[in-house]
Amino acid sequence: VSLMIVIAYIDYDTMYIYDYNHQLFLILGIFRYYLINDLPLTSHILGALCISISLLIVSKIFKDGIGLGDIKLIASAGFYLGISNTILSFIIGTLFACIIATYYLLKQTKSIKDAIPFGPYLCMGFIITLIFNNLTALLHFL
Repeated sequence: VSLMIVIAYIDYDTMYIYDYNHQLFLILGIFRYYLINDLPLTSHILGALCISISLLIVSKIFKDGIGLGDIKLIASAGFYLGISNTILSFIIGTLFACIIATYYLLKQTKSIKDAIPFGPYLCMGFIITLIFNNLTALLHFL
């Protein structure tokens, strides 16, 4: 969670996500797979690829859309979370981004042409998914 907070802050401030953050998150995902082993390897791999590949294609078609750092963030976090949690966290993060973008447009602090960082909202989706996933596991344990 602390890595997500750091990534979100840096992306919000600079609109850039450094590669070592993705690499560290991927290493954490590999450790999670070998130490916890709660999901099959295919779930981790599909989690890394399912959304990131489609967004990579979209970013190549629309040049000024989503950044490559956001795509790498989704891929590395997707490996950590597995496919079902990756999809859920992406939906939550996208909803947060849409709400904030709508607020900016209504308050006229940003126009439709202005860029907003997507990483902080993706990180919020990942954090919320992790928290509720851990709460669900705890409730099943009790």
